[in-house]
Amino acid sequence: NRPPSIGYNVGRARNVTAAVALPLPEAPSLIAFERSPGLIRFAGTIPGRVMLLLVYGAMLQPASAHWLAILAATAALTFTPRRHAATITALATLAVFLLEPDWYHDFAPALIAKRAGLEDWFTPALRWGAPCLLLGFTALFLAAVRAGRPRVIARHPLLCLIAALLALFAAAIVGPGDATIKIWVWSIASALSGYMWIIALVASEQRNSQSRVPFLLQFGTMHPFWGSPATPYTVAPNKLNKMAAPGGDALAALQLRGLKLLLWADALVVISAAYAFVAHKYFGIPTFHEALARYLGDGLPWHLRWLCLFSDFFEYIIRLAAAGHVIIAAAHMAGYNLPRNTQNPLGSRNLAEFWGRYYYYFKELMLNLFYFPTYLSCFRAYPKLRAAFATFMAAGVGNLLFHFLRELDKIADIGFVKAAVGMQTYAFYCLVLSIGIAVSQLRAQHRRPPSSHLRDRVAPFVTVMGFFCLLHIFDDTDRTILLIDHLSFFFSLFAPFS
Repeated sequence: NRPPSIGYNVGRARNVTAAVALPLPEAPSLIAFERSPGLIRFAGTIPGRVMLLLVYGAMLQPASAHWLAILAATAALTFTPRRHAATITALATLAVFLLEPDWYHDFAPALIAKRAGLEDWFTPALRWGAPCLLLGFTALFLAAVRAGRPRVIARHPLLCLIAALLALFAAAIVGPGDATIKIWVWSIASALSGYMWIIALVASEQRNSQSRVPFLLQFGTMHPFWGSPATPYTVAPNKLNKMAAPGGDALAALQLRGLKLLLWADALVVISAAYAFVAHKYFGIPTFHEALARYLGDGLPWHLRWLCLFSDFFEYIIRLAAAGHVIIAAAHMAGYNLPRNTQNPLGSRNLAEFWGRYYYYFKELMLNLFYFPTYLSCFRAYPKLRAAFATFMAAGVGNLLFHFLRELDKIADIGFVKAAVGMQTYAFYCLVLSIGIAVSQLRAQHRRPPSSHLRDRVAPFVTVMGFFCLLHIFDDTDRTILLIDHLSFFFSLFAPFS
C-alpha cells in the first residue's frame, strides 16, 4: 500500500541519487570533465586530491564565511578511510556549530532588547548559551525517541517539538516582565525554531531500530558542516550514510562533480547579477514587491504588472539554484552523493513535478513529516481522497506551519495572534498550491501517450510556468499587505485598461 508520488521522483528507486539523475545528451569532454576516466584516476591519487582541494578552497572562499573549516573537514574526509566518514562528519558539524551557533539569527531577541533599550545584550554567554541548551535538549529528546519513552514523544516527535515551541512563545509573551529573562526565552525559542525541523527529521528515522545509527552520529546532520538554510539540505543520518561514496574512483568522480557544480553555481551568480541589471536597471522592470506597492499607490501600467511577475519568479529560481548548488557541491566534495536542490525545473511536465524540481529539500521535508504520516493513517478506504488530503497536509498545512514558526521576529513584533492573522496571504498561497498539486497528481495517473511536441513539451511548460508565476503573487509572508490587495493585483492582470 505504497503512497503515490508527489513532487519529483518520490516513491521511485531507493537510491535517491540515481532517481534524480536525468538522461542528458553526451557533452563535450571539456564540459563533462567529471566523466573523464583519466581525470578520475588522477583525482584519486594523493597529488590529485591535494590539487582538487586547493582549487575547491579557492572557489569556496568567496562563497562561505566558514570556508576554512569546511575545507578542513573535506580534507579529513578525503584522506582518511571512508569507514570513519560518519564520525568525522558529526565532529565537523559540531565544530562548525561552535563557530556559528546562532546561524539561524536572533532577530526576535534583538527586537526585545531594542525595545528595552539594551544595547550590549548579545553577550558571549547568550550567543553560545541558548544554542547549547537547545543541543542538550536535542540529545535528551532523541534519547527519548530511541528509548520509546515517553510514548507520546516517540510516536509524535514533530507535534511535541511544536508544542515545546508554543510553550516558549507563551513564556516569552506572558511570562515575567524582566527584559533579560525575555531575551533568554526568545533566544532559546529562536534556536528551537532553527533546529526543529531537522530534529524531527532525525527523530522520524531513529524511531525505527533497524535504521538507527550510533548516538553521536545523529548530530552529523544537525545543520551539517557543508551549510544549510532553515530548510535542511541533507537527509536523516542512516540515509546519509548510505549515500556516502565508498572511496577510490567513486569518491574522486563525486568530488569532480562537486567541483563542476560549484563552477555552475558561480556562473549562476554572474547570470543572476546580469539578469537583475538588465531587467531592473536597463528595462526598468520592478521587483514584484515594488510593483505591488506602486500598484496600490499611484498605479502601475498593465504590461509592467505581467513583466514583473515573470521577471521576479525566474530571478528567484536562479538565486535559489545558485545558493543550493554551493551547498550541495560542498556535500559532494565531502563524499556524500546528495541530490541537487534545484534540478531543471523548467523541464517539469506538471505542477507536482515542478514543486519537487525547484526546491527538492523543502519538498522532501514536507513529505517525510506531513505527507507520509497522513497518508498512512487517514482515509484508507478512499485512495484518491487519501492522496489529496496528504498533499494538503504537506503542501498546505506543513508549508504554512514551517514559514509561520520560522519568522519569530514577526511574532515578537506584533504578537502571536496578529502574526497568525497576518499569514492570510501565505495561507491562501498554500491552499491553492496544495489543490494544484493534488489535481496534478490525479491528472498524471491518466497521462496520455506522447502525441506531438506542442502537446508534450510546449503546453506543459506554459501551464506549469503560468500557474507558478501567478501563484507567486501570494508567496508573501511579510504580513504588511492584506490578502485582498494581492487579490486585487491578481484580477488587475486580466483588466488591461484598469
